[in-house]
Amino acid sequence: MKFVIIGLGNFGSSIAKDLTDMGHEVIAVDMDSRKVEQFKDDITFTMCMNCNDEHAYASLPLSDTDVAIVCIGEDFGASIMATAILKKKNVKRLICRATSIMHESVLKSIGVDDVVFPEQETAIRLARRLQLKGVVDSYVADDAHFIIKTYLPEIYDGLTLEEINFPSYNLTFLAVLEVKLIKNIFDEKISKYFVNKDKKDLKSKLTKEDIVMVYGEKKDIYNFFRL
Repeated sequence: MKFVIIGLGNFGSSIAKDLTDMGHEVIAVDMDSRKVEQFKDDITFTMCMNCNDEHAYASLPLSDTDVAIVCIGEDFGASIMATAILKKKNVKRLICRATSIMHESVLKSIGVDDVVFPEQETAIRLARRLQLKGVVDSYVADDAHFIIKTYLPEIYDGLTLEEINFPSYNLTFLAVLEVKLIKNIFDEKISKYFVNKDKKDLKSKLTKEDIVMVYGEKKDIYNFFRL
C-alpha cells in the first residue's frame, strides 16, 4: 500500500517508520527540514514541504495514494488547512490526528474518514489496523496476539458463524458488532459500536456489512483474510 504522512512529530514519525518496516511505500513530509533529514533513512521517502500551501501538494502522488494521514497536532490551524487541502484533492482515505474534542469535531465536519487520538491509539496500533482492508480497530495483547474489529471479508458474505468456523483459523470469535449513530456534546451524530445481540448463535448469517471481533495470532488473522 502507499501512504502519505503529513507531519513528522513523535506520532507521525512513528507511524511512518512502522508502515515502512511493514513493507509499505511511505512518503512523509514536514515543514521542518531538520525532521526530514532526521528520518530520511528510516522512511521510504521524506521531503520538506509547506503543508499550508495547496500548490505544494502537486508534488505528492495523491491519486495513487491509498491512505493520507495528517499527524499535525500542535498547530491547530496547520492541521485543519492540511486536512482541507487533502479533502479537496479527493484522496481515497483520509485519517487525521486530533488533540481535543473540538479539534475532532472540526475535522469530522470537513469529512475525514477517521480521527485518532494519540493518547488512545499508539502509532503501531494504527499501522497494524491499516495493514488489513476493512479493519476498524485492533488491540495488542502481546507481540504475537491481538484482537481486531473488522468488517467481514467479502469472501465470507452470506455464511453463518458455523460455516465460517473461526476455530479452523485458530481464531476465537468474540462478537458481532453493529454501528449506531449517537449525538455528541456538539449535537453532532457520531458512530459508536455495540454488540449485535441478534447475531450471536452459530446459525446467525453474516454479511460483509457486519463487523466481527476476533482474537488470535497475527499469522492466523492474516490467514483469515486469505493473505
